[in-house]
Amino acid sequence: MTQWWTLRSEREQTLIVSMMSLVMIFVLYFAVIRPVLSFREQALQDYRAVSEVRDDVQAAASTLLKGSSQTNDFQESDDRPPRIIASASARQLGLGITRIQPMEDDAVSFWFDQEDSSVLFTWMVNLNTQYGFVVSRADIQKSPDGESVNAQIVLRAPK
Repeated sequence: MTQWWTLRSEREQTLIVSMMSLVMIFVLYFAVIRPVLSFREQALQDYRAVSEVRDDVQAAASTLLKGSSQTNDFQESDDRPPRIIASASARQLGLGITRIQPMEDDAVSFWFDQEDSSVLFTWMVNLNTQYGFVVSRADIQKSPDGESVNAQIVLRAPK
């Protein structure tokens, strides 16, 4: 290799070093710098989306806490089963329930796929303020599309 290098003229050596430098810069940019920058931009977008969902959750939680600390003036005279009341309320808001599972102690589990988080939280707040339902468990995750949420909500009917 050194013999090959020494056989080259000074001009060729300069051109080869320049070419190797440009190739190294090209590889460094496309193999390291560009992926890092795109990862950073994607992370910022994800952070903004999660922040929006967090704000929705905090607003809904504070509304639920305010509603549960006040006297509930919900409709006690409604004698329909809890799953019927909750599913009718979801339909009114345009939520698509993918699965309903009755549980013990007048609890009902609802599954939602790719729903708007603000509509889902509005549904939970409405059920609490109008009928006295309590959310005993809420598993909410961001959908793969990044714009909506998947959720499993367990509601307990008032006693």
